[in-house]
Amino acid sequence: MYAFNSRPRSCRTTAFSQSNGVMVVKAAEAEELPDDLMNFKGTWEVSADGSSGRFFSKGATDSYVFHLIPAKDVKKPGWREHNEVKDSYIKIDKQSIAARYKTSTTAPYSVAFKVNTKSLIKDHDYKITFEQGQIASGITVDYRIGSAFNKTTDDSFKISDESKYASNVKIEGEEQGFKQREQGDKTISFRTLKEGPMSLVLVSKVDEKTQGDLDVEFKNFKIIDVTNPSQLDKGVAYVGNKNVQLTLKSDDGRTNFEGDEISLFNSRGELLQTVTVTKDQQNPISITLSEDQAKSLKNKEKLKVSIKQKQSKKTSKDFFFEVGIDPKVEAKQKEKLLELDKVKKQIEDSINGDAWLPEKPEGEKPVQNTNKELQLQELNKKYQMAKEAIESATTLDDVETQFDKYTKVGDKDKYPDSLRNQYTQGDKDKEIEKAKKSLGDLSDKVNGKIEEDKWLSAEVKKKQQQELEARKQKVNDSLKGSDSLKSLRETVEKASSKNQKKPESFEDVYVPGNEETEKTKVRDILQKTYQKTEQNIETDPWLSPEQKKAQKENAKTRLDAGLKAVETTESLDKLKEVESDFLDKEKNPDSIPNQHKAGTPEVARKTFLDNFEKEAAKVKALIAKDPTLTQADKDKQTAAVDAAKNTAIAAVDKATTAEGINQELGKGITAINKAYRPGEGVKARKEAAKADLEKEAAKVKALITNDPTLTKADKAKQTEAVANALKAAIAAVDKATTAEGINQELGKGITAINKAYRPGEGVKARKEAAKADLEREAAKVREAIANDPTLTKADKAKQTEAVAKALKAAIAAVDKATTAEGINQELGKGITAINKAYRPGEGVKARKEAAKADLEREAAKVREAIANDPTLTKADKAKQTEAVAKALKAAIAAVDKATTAEGINQELGKGITAINKAYRPGEGVKARKEAAKADLEREAAKVREAIANDPTLTKADKAKQTEAVAKALKAAIAAVDKATTAEGINQELGKGITAINKAYRPGEGVEAHKEAAKANLEKVAKETKALISGDRYLSETEKAVQKQAVEQALAKALGQVEAAKTVEAVKLAENLGTVAIRAAYVPNKAVAKSSSANHLPKSGDANSIVLVGLGVMSLLLGMVLYSKKKESKD
Repeated sequence: MYAFNSRPRSCRTTAFSQSNGVMVVKAAEAEELPDDLMNFKGTWEVSADGSSGRFFSKGATDSYVFHLIPAKDVKKPGWREHNEVKDSYIKIDKQSIAARYKTSTTAPYSVAFKVNTKSLIKDHDYKITFEQGQIASGITVDYRIGSAFNKTTDDSFKISDESKYASNVKIEGEEQGFKQREQGDKTISFRTLKEGPMSLVLVSKVDEKTQGDLDVEFKNFKIIDVTNPSQLDKGVAYVGNKNVQLTLKSDDGRTNFEGDEISLFNSRGELLQTVTVTKDQQNPISITLSEDQAKSLKNKEKLKVSIKQKQSKKTSKDFFFEVGIDPKVEAKQKEKLLELDKVKKQIEDSINGDAWLPEKPEGEKPVQNTNKELQLQELNKKYQMAKEAIESATTLDDVETQFDKYTKVGDKDKYPDSLRNQYTQGDKDKEIEKAKKSLGDLSDKVNGKIEEDKWLSAEVKKKQQQELEARKQKVNDSLKGSDSLKSLRETVEKASSKNQKKPESFEDVYVPGNEETEKTKVRDILQKTYQKTEQNIETDPWLSPEQKKAQKENAKTRLDAGLKAVETTESLDKLKEVESDFLDKEKNPDSIPNQHKAGTPEVARKTFLDNFEKEAAKVKALIAKDPTLTQADKDKQTAAVDAAKNTAIAAVDKATTAEGINQELGKGITAINKAYRPGEGVKARKEAAKADLEKEAAKVKALITNDPTLTKADKAKQTEAVANALKAAIAAVDKATTAEGINQELGKGITAINKAYRPGEGVKARKEAAKADLEREAAKVREAIANDPTLTKADKAKQTEAVAKALKAAIAAVDKATTAEGINQELGKGITAINKAYRPGEGVKARKEAAKADLEREAAKVREAIANDPTLTKADKAKQTEAVAKALKAAIAAVDKATTAEGINQELGKGITAINKAYRPGEGVKARKEAAKADLEREAAKVREAIANDPTLTKADKAKQTEAVAKALKAAIAAVDKATTAEGINQELGKGITAINKAYRPGEGVEAHKEAAKANLEKVAKETKALISGDRYLSETEKAVQKQAVEQALAKALGQVEAAKTVEAVKLAENLGTVAIRAAYVPNKAVAKSSSANHLPKSGDANSIVLVGLGVMSLLLGMVLYSKKKESKD
């Protein structure tokens, strides 16, 4: 057991009193101080007790010999000369010891004293204190630890011997070595390396001849033991065992614990034993307890250990360790615990294997007063009691006794805690009788339903009653043959099941006649026909959005009329007439299918072509009024407007769908507007663009605010997105430096602002869905009322009427709602009202279960809708599915808390509303694809423009990178078209934008090329001037002229490099400059014959010079033409 929970304690003396054989610790009365171990009696007598050694060293070396005094003067007080040499004097009294250096002292010279200690203990820490008395200037001193003065005149020592006797020698606040020290108290600490007496060595010296007497004095010597007590590393004690083992350690490296006094206390603070560590005693330290003390120890009891260092009088902090169990007892405990586990397993198997014992408690009056769950609980309870009792036993006999108590075979009253007595066998006969009675009651109930059903004929009733009787007889026969409670209850469960298509089911024999079934069939046909018609309208390529909206509304109006007609019909024949009126396309022009009026391309095109004319007229007006343009500019731009308009009209003519025409409209309007390029007025253009953005943002915000399909949260979120897009667009317009740039940012901004608006599901569609949910809820509640055996006929009629009223009121409220938020609220209220109309007589528990089942079904339906919604991303689906689970959990909890049927109905309505609210359909997949492809097109245009305007790229680079952008765009659009979900579209959009941007690789900057070109020209100039300087055939005048020509060519070339706008122009200027600079050097004819072929250019004769001149002129002319061409292109 390792020591723990220690706390510091002050040094103290400890006394003990004995009462009834128990030793009790008394509080310390006063702090005990360590003994002074200095053996200084103030005498020079060599053999006397407490005598001190005196030594000297000529030349002040490391070695010292005895300092003799004439024998007649040894006992005399005062200064004593050095054996009549008179080069030094020494003095001693009861408190001090001193040395004096004379003018006759031959420097360097040193005097040393040994002040003996009493016997010291090896490995202990000590502290010496003394006072440095008078010390004359010119005297340096040192303090050391050495061997004790051996009380003979033959004694000698070396300062370096200190390391044999002590370690960690430290002078408090000072360093060792000969130093000019201050007077005052001194403290030296050290650790002994040997056993026995030692000495404080006081050494002084002078290095130069003195001009008078110089004295040094030391006094008031004291040494005490300051060794810290040892610490408890580990303690081992067992219950009932007299031997206690304590392992000691130290925090300072000490391994000799001699003199440490160890006191052991029990948890009540009573002293058990005290021992003192003797010399050479090894770890661990043994302490022997008395028999009574050993028996008094408790398992896990904390024993306290206090350790005192008897020499230093220091007491340790308290240490604690726990009493354990004897390993033999632990082994027996493990053995019996294993046997106990086997007994428990046997009883568990008997309980779990009992075929006629119920699994759990059953109702208020169960057939049997016991069950597997209860018996297993009691078994586990007794098992835990047995386990704790065996683990708490401290002797071998006690372990056996506790094991027998909990495993005994015998009478349950005599051995109530025995694991074997926790099992009671199940009762087969009682269970079979209960099952027969339950099924008889069920048969009577079903027979009553058949008799009372006004929608069944007598023939059908008789057939159903005969089938019920046959099933009853067959099931009763099955009950007799049951071999277990499980099989018995399975038979009962099958017979009691409902709507599960089991051949034994009593409930399924009764099939009620219901007009609602026929009406539901017709409603479904009407809904499907309406959905198909709506789809035909939506997919008609030549209908405008306005036309589609109007036709859809007409189809919905006819659907509403048809559904209303279904509700009011009173017979199947009338129902068939309604079906014909609203579904027959040939007979009835007002039928739902006939609400789709197919669109034509001629009408669609004319609408959009008018837009081109209007936009072209508007732009021409802007051009005509622009004072910054010349007449030639206006004529050119006006012609460009007409060309853009004609191109757009041609594109519209080629389009095969209204959607395609719409796309060409956007492109055409953009092209027409691009034809107008104001001369100047960028600032005004910026303000106009920002005003357009503000107007667009206001327009979109108004759309969001007035959109009844959006909830408040949707509106707040989208309005904030509009504000963010507006802010970003205005910042981008402010950064633009050209009218074209402003136009681009304006277009991007308007696109971003419009993207922030995402219309929700249509209000009308939401209303229809809500009313359908109300219809289904009403049908479900009516069925519950009809099938509730706790209600009378009058109750059922009254509640059914209340359901109809609640349904009618809810549908009216939904029709009045103008927003998605309002529809959701009215749906929730309506479902609550419909459910409130149903008031079961009793059976709240059954009502709760039905409500929870409804919630589960609703949650499953909504989860399925979320999972199959291609407009949602994985993250959306995960988040909404989690929201469904939370809404379901909360609704079930609310239903469980309800105490009445009314409360259950309220919580059911709230729960269904909350579950449905968790589902928020995303944007349509088709719309997402188009938006994604538009984003890709914009990104490609932006990157193509960056490539075209990059002055660091050559024509070849630009052509190659522009082609790469086109390939990346094509691949990205194809990938988006293949995607089938919003998640997939988003992923392909991100990949496509990345690929398009990767196609653009900017070249090295024009400025970097310029710097490199200039450096190269400087280098060429330097090399050329070096050639001129080294040409010994040129005169100094010729050299000066040619060097001047080099400087002129260099200056001109540097200017042309600086003026270059592109990388290609920089390279051309550099090449021309290099040729011109080298041409400035014209070697003398004499050198032309012998010069190396490497000299460029070769211009040793007049012809060469002429040729070089012509070459330079050609290059310069080419550069000028290139520059002019470039300026024209730019």
